[in-house]
Amino acid sequence: GAIDMANVTRGVIAMAIGYSAYLAEIFRAGINSVPLGQLEAGRSLGLSRWQIARLIILPQALRVIIPPLGNEFIAIMKDTSLLSILSVRDVTQRMREFQSASFLPFAPFNATAILYVCLALAAASAIKSIERKYHVKSR
Repeated sequence: GAIDMANVTRGVIAMAIGYSAYLAEIFRAGINSVPLGQLEAGRSLGLSRWQIARLIILPQALRVIIPPLGNEFIAIMKDTSLLSILSVRDVTQRMREFQSASFLPFAPFNATAILYVCLALAAASAIKSIERKYHVKSR
């Protein structure tokens, strides 16, 4: 083709396009969750649109956005294994190569599963600490 990109670049672009719709919806829902009365209160105080967004809307929306944003971050991290379809040598692809070289059927995939579980637990605990910092109430 006319455009020759590396497989990693293709994978990053594909994941960015795929997840951008989900992330946009998360941000839209978070901003729409702020009651209109808050916007009207900002106007009655004489704040500009930028000040209303920065000082009133976004801090309240951030509390709603953090939990689903964390879920999407973990999903993106786990979905990087799909890049092996494009011949990007990620953890899963490297374990397949190790399996074919060593003829050990389960050990590489058990190690990969343990690695993904550890990464997901580390990300979940980081997200939980961010939620505590911003006083996000669990539902």
